[in-house]
Amino acid sequence: MDDTARLVNTMEQLPDSITIHNSDIELTVGNGPSLVARLSVAGCKVADLLIPSSCNANGLPDFSYDISAPSVRQAGHETVVEVASSSALWRNKTYCFRLGNGWIEYYYTVEGYGVIDNCEFFQGFVGRNRPESALTPWAHGAPELGYWGRLRSKPYFRRVFNPEPNGLRKQYFRPGDYTTIGVRSDRSYCRGNWFFTPGPFCFTVETGSHLWTTLGLAARPAEHTFTRYDCSGGNGFGLSLSYEGHTSVHGRWESPHIVISGSTDEYEALSKYCDRVRRMEYSHLVPGDQFPWWPQPIFCGWGEQCYLSSLGNFMARASDLSTQSNYDQWLDALARQEVFPGTIVVDDKWQLAYGLCKPDPIKWPDMQDFIRRQHKADRRVLLWFKAWDPEGIPPDECVLDNKGQAVSVDPSNPRYERTLRREISLALDRLGADGFKIDFTAMHPPPGPFRTFSNLWGVELLKRLLWIIRDEAKKIKPDALIVAHTVNPYFIDVIDVVRLNDVAIIDGNESYTESMTHRQKVTRAVCPQLLIDTDNWPSPTVDSWLDYVREQPRLGIPSLYYATHIDESGEPLDAQCFEAIRTAWAEYRGTFTRNEPGIEVGA
Repeated sequence: MDDTARLVNTMEQLPDSITIHNSDIELTVGNGPSLVARLSVAGCKVADLLIPSSCNANGLPDFSYDISAPSVRQAGHETVVEVASSSALWRNKTYCFRLGNGWIEYYYTVEGYGVIDNCEFFQGFVGRNRPESALTPWAHGAPELGYWGRLRSKPYFRRVFNPEPNGLRKQYFRPGDYTTIGVRSDRSYCRGNWFFTPGPFCFTVETGSHLWTTLGLAARPAEHTFTRYDCSGGNGFGLSLSYEGHTSVHGRWESPHIVISGSTDEYEALSKYCDRVRRMEYSHLVPGDQFPWWPQPIFCGWGEQCYLSSLGNFMARASDLSTQSNYDQWLDALARQEVFPGTIVVDDKWQLAYGLCKPDPIKWPDMQDFIRRQHKADRRVLLWFKAWDPEGIPPDECVLDNKGQAVSVDPSNPRYERTLRREISLALDRLGADGFKIDFTAMHPPPGPFRTFSNLWGVELLKRLLWIIRDEAKKIKPDALIVAHTVNPYFIDVIDVVRLNDVAIIDGNESYTESMTHRQKVTRAVCPQLLIDTDNWPSPTVDSWLDYVREQPRLGIPSLYYATHIDESGEPLDAQCFEAIRTAWAEYRGTFTRNEPGIEVGA
């Protein structure tokens, strides 16, 4: 038996211990120096949690040793359990559990100086200061650990629910699996996880029949400088945040909190977590006003661009086919079938350079006139915007590699902010566009020897980018619409509509309605105040596309990517297809015109 197994198995004996109850939450700790605490929810064991987590910094592991006995005190209606330890990296270190009515939070504080690599929870490096010093999980009856090394928590739960979509549509994982939620995509993980960037930072574990427990993250505003929240795999389990050397400690630092509560359903558990984190940290973040035109059905030309590209055996890239003449033809084709969208998305690549908002004069000889004609037809126009791309941006406004090449734009750089605001003004004021569909938010600068102007990093760097775009857009047009796939409660004040993003195709013939319904349920749990763009690309077949077209009115704003053919299969849209669109859109429009504009659509 290895040391980790010996550590957690001693929990079964439960010698001299303290048990604290609050509603359906129960925490049991040893009545002396203890490494672990047992967490139970609604009478079911969730895990034996390793108390001394590691805050690794400066490229070194954070060993904890000399674990103290727990202190227990009342703070109003909450019970607080604190455990102290020595640390190889930090001058002082204290771990804390706070138990409230039906919830518990875990976090720790460190004091000293360092640059954080990653912040761990319920796992870490544990050692002993002297050979005769026993680090035992309970005060009595446990053998001496006698070990310098890495320890982890013992799970009793059956599986882990990760709400963030991925390319394999895999949302449920075994306790020993690795799974992650992040602001950046990893294409080697489940075929990529760029669909929600970031998704909600909350894993939910199944501990019994109809019993789910959240392991959610609560970080203060301006302190989301991490890129990834991991549920580690292997023997045992633990959680961690990747800071990648961009967060410095000067004095005292408090980790983000792990928020734990129980529910009877994984989506309800996610909703409860989001409600709590909004009350805890985000109460000042509120979405803006909604406007009557926002819920109108959307036509985006990207699917048709991809179809045209396929006809030439991809000799022409789909991005080469975003042209004024093509969009006029597709809208004419829809009009002949009596399909009238209320919002048009001009997709990749209408501009000369990805980082700018100047139209390509060959593709779009008169974008102002195109937008003016759409307005005359009572339609609004959104321009596709590629986040992070440095094309056309001066190097001194970008994140650079060690050769001085631009890796991405730098939203923390005041020079880039001025450039970006100028380009937004060009798009909305001079061209007359009505907002942006923001894509590629997963292209955050990679880990490595990269630095931003202000050392801002991770979630905060992306939020800064979106805040600049929305702030400038609203100054120019108060009803400007910002669409993005940042399905996280920290982003509700910088976007207006959540996009469910591209369909993940596994088998070329299957329906994808179920997986998109999952995304809609997550979005409703996380951002109930925001509208939803249901997306609809790529569709593998006409049948799978029709299945989703009929379901879209119940999920959110119908979004149409095709006017003539399905790009993946090459099948033409026939009379049945257009009848399905007309019927679905009529049903949908009847729903939102009976309510306040946009508020209840797809609820």
